[in-house]
Amino acid sequence: MPLEAGSVAAIAWSFWEQLNNGHVDEALDLLDDDGVYWVALAGPRVDRTMAAMRKLFHRISERFPMQMTLLDAIETGDRVALEVESYVELPTGLYNNRYVFIMTVRGGKIVEVHEYLDTNHADAVLIPALKG
Repeated sequence: MPLEAGSVAAIAWSFWEQLNNGHVDEALDLLDDDGVYWVALAGPRVDRTMAAMRKLFHRISERFPMQMTLLDAIETGDRVALEVESYVELPTGLYNNRYVFIMTVRGGKIVEVHEYLDTNHADAVLIPALKG
């Protein structure tokens, strides 16, 4: 899906694209250190710092390089909704999940991410692989 160069959608998608290409540090450089990353999980909302997410993305990328495919992008102002599909074969099975990332970009940096996904699939396949 072509995105306009320099757009909020292009900056947000470039984070996932850099991870796809194994450029973890370049991807993480797009995250604002003061930003917040939130994943829709059962229970109370927990905001994670971008520093904590950096560690998690390094761990996942080193152990299980996942391929992300952009399906759709809807941009408004400094926010974008990305519909994305993941694919990776893990020791625990095929992890093929769908996500919606609501991302806010300011000054060329990602300052906020809300991640929505099939948590049952992640709990059944991805989490055991990360623990194993």
